[in-house]
Amino acid sequence: MKDLIYVVGIVKWYGGYNNKTDRENNFGFIESMTGEDIFIHKNEIKSNYSLSKDNIVIFKVGIRDYKKFAKNVSIPSKDIDSFKLFFQILPEYELEFGDFFKRYTFNSFKKSLLNEHILEKLTEDEFCEILPKAIKRDKQDISPYRSNDFEEFLPKAIISDNQDISPFYSDDFFKAIDTFITIKNEINKNLSSLICSNLDDRSITVLLNSSKRDTYLSNSEIKRKVLEISCNSDFRFNNNAIFTLIKYGIFNYETFIYDSSFINYAFEHFDDNLKFFEIINLNIKKDDIAMNKFLNAIRGTKNWVEIFYLPILKLSINDVLTKHFSISLIPPLVIRDNEFNIFEYILSLEDKLRETLIDQDFDSIPVSIQLALILNNIELPKDKLNKNKNELRDILGKYIRDSQSISSELLKRILNIVFKDINKYIRNLYFK
Repeated sequence: MKDLIYVVGIVKWYGGYNNKTDRENNFGFIESMTGEDIFIHKNEIKSNYSLSKDNIVIFKVGIRDYKKFAKNVSIPSKDIDSFKLFFQILPEYELEFGDFFKRYTFNSFKKSLLNEHILEKLTEDEFCEILPKAIKRDKQDISPYRSNDFEEFLPKAIISDNQDISPFYSDDFFKAIDTFITIKNEINKNLSSLICSNLDDRSITVLLNSSKRDTYLSNSEIKRKVLEISCNSDFRFNNNAIFTLIKYGIFNYETFIYDSSFINYAFEHFDDNLKFFEIINLNIKKDDIAMNKFLNAIRGTKNWVEIFYLPILKLSINDVLTKHFSISLIPPLVIRDNEFNIFEYILSLEDKLRETLIDQDFDSIPVSIQLALILNNIELPKDKLNKNKNELRDILGKYIRDSQSISSELLKRILNIVFKDINKYIRNLYFK
């Protein structure tokens, strides 16, 4: 190990009340990057700054009475010259004393160097150079830096050794930028390039939730990058982030026309998202595949029926039937209201097509239509029909007892036809 001009360390303890002397201690110990505990006295601290536990310090090593002590001690978090020196010597020291500098505790303390007192003294170019050094993460360890906003995306954060990790995963990165642009009140080209080069589909949520998002999104370079991510990313934005994108006119609606969550959100905020449904209408009317994907997307949403019936989309049950889509794409309530149409559609199909449809969509076909098909001599798969046999029997029993108790108009009509001769026979028998 070569002779070191400067040494970096963390204050283990300093000061504290001394019962023997009945006064505050004016000394303490520093844990050096070399692994030694070095004595520090108040008189060796430059500029009369106060020292506290966990402060990062830079110092030179002196010898007195054959013992090492810290001299010319400076505190990077309080002194701008010491701050710049720290980041100047850091890359070389990290290579030689990696175990010390890679520790989570050290990196945690290092982030505190970017305080308002220091930031206001940095130029924008200096800030851009220092920020990635001040807040960077070990590729193996994501948890100490992960923002709470990313809890739901944890599986995506399981990474391999060769993957690069953007410093934007940390809220602290943005906090530092937020503080800096509050002081400078602008984003220059270097800073916008730094943000854009690290911005991705996870970190964008932090930016959009930032108190300084107005400043970020007024920058044309950052705005273009955000639009690019919103167009191409598979990332599912939360509703607040999407609302912000819409507000700033940089939201690509087409990316979300098959996103169930956003479709439902847009429906519940319909007036603010009219453009979104106009885009959906254009897409689904010109392309059957697009319509099928959209109907799949809204299936099971909280407002499934209401979205299906939205006037602006001009959807109808015939769109599903005539294009031979799955009946499961029609909300159950809509199926119930259109039993005749669905029944007649199934009857009109060629035998093979009808067999395929019944086999694939059996669970989506109401029992009333199933029974109507049986009464019209359409064979249904016995294995599937078996689970509904009790319900089918109940319907027949109910009809025989009181035909008006049948709620399905389709079934009432079919059963009236089937039982017409029986009723006539019963009436004749009764009046004889």
